[in-house]
Amino acid sequence: MGSIESLEKDKKPVKQALKSTGGVAIRIKGDKHIMFGRHFQLTDNLTSIMTRKSIDCLKEYYRDEMTDDYWNLVRELKAKFEII
Repeated sequence: MGSIESLEKDKKPVKQALKSTGGVAIRIKGDKHIMFGRHFQLTDNLTSIMTRKSIDCLKEYYRDEMTDDYWNLVRELKAKFEII
């Protein structure tokens, strides 16, 4: 669909969204022809593309911030995208 341009919570910009943050608004920069309600719904799951490089980056720079839930998600995405 595109790349995340910004996040907002209660109409205020936020730098990150965690599970505990609750719902946030996401501005996606990409194909202007993709529209909410027509091409995807609120109930659809949007997934970031995971690569070996992004996993290595998480391990090197964000290990202290990663919870078991986050690592479980990384493992799921790793299997989904067939990353070795």
